[in-house]
Amino acid sequence: GATVSVSPGSTTSYSVTRVADLGTSGPCLATSLGSAAVVTVNPNPVLTLTNGTASLCSGDQTDIMLNSPTSNHVITVTGVSYGAVTGGGVLVGDTFVDGDQLQEILENPTNGVVTVSYTFEVTTSDGCPVSPAGQLASVDVQPRPTMSITNTVPALCSGSSTSITLNSAVTGSLMRLTGVSG
Repeated sequence: GATVSVSPGSTTSYSVTRVADLGTSGPCLATSLGSAAVVTVNPNPVLTLTNGTASLCSGDQTDIMLNSPTSNHVITVTGVSYGAVTGGGVLVGDTFVDGDQLQEILENPTNGVVTVSYTFEVTTSDGCPVSPAGQLASVDVQPRPTMSITNTVPALCSGSSTSITLNSAVTGSLMRLTGVSG
């Protein structure tokens, strides 16, 4: 038996016709064998991630939209890393479908930015390969700034200088004087 390899781009029907057998001649040539092979071509699955919250403050909600126009698809979480962030409940193996949103409130108890990463793959029931494999969505969770005030000279004489220190352990914090009363 002969093997023929093809790579059709769409559903294709193939007919098999006998052209010649070794040592055969005459009216038997080019006789149809009466069979056909139909090759159904299923599309590779497509996944589009839209990350509406690539950066958020601690206590805010993620907003990642998952879309796949491919029929019979399943979007699966294949990796998730929360680092020090709390509140996340997505697990490896969780599944989504077209139009689902990943929305969860994340808390960052540290003094620096923590990146949360989600990895998704889309597959179909017909076993087509993932295209592209392992799409990543990341969210930078900023800490809520905290501030302390130290006043070492709570009472002073007119014309003297005060000593007020503003501190924040949160990296990149910016403090503004918004008003003075007295």
